[in-house]
Amino acid sequence: MSQVPTTTNDVAAQLARLARDLDDTVRQMETAERDAIEKRGAADLAFSRTFLSAQGSVDYRKHYALVETHNARMDADVAETVLRHLRRRIDAIKTRIDVGRSLNAALRAELALGNRTLDHGRRSNDCFGGQVAEDLFDRRHIGGGDGRNIEAGVRRL
Repeated sequence: MSQVPTTTNDVAAQLARLARDLDDTVRQMETAERDAIEKRGAADLAFSRTFLSAQGSVDYRKHYALVETHNARMDADVAETVLRHLRRRIDAIKTRIDVGRSLNAALRAELALGNRTLDHGRRSNDCFGGQVAEDLFDRRHIGGGDGRNIEAGVRRL
């Protein structure tokens, strides 16, 4: 199982990887779709030719054609199964992208909360239900005067 990204940069990198994976899967799906169509067409054509060339009752010719074209039908069924799998994979990647977007929004909100200040680099009192948490939000505790490590200060809460 992969580790959950903890910074917006990590989330952005993960989303970029997922976008590449989605693109690759869509390309695989295009190939699989073409393959499934060709194999289904070949199986149907083989069945029809075998059915038309067989002798006997309609029911006999139908079953004879089914037996004779079994491998072609199985190839077509497998190709369609691969196509369904790729569709499910695309759906899963899209879901992972949505989760990544939600995580990124949560991280951004957390950072915005950490950056919400009044004068002297201290948080407003309304951030935590009226509790004054000035000592926790002093920029010295968050990573220096420039706020470079603000995530660490927010995580300490």
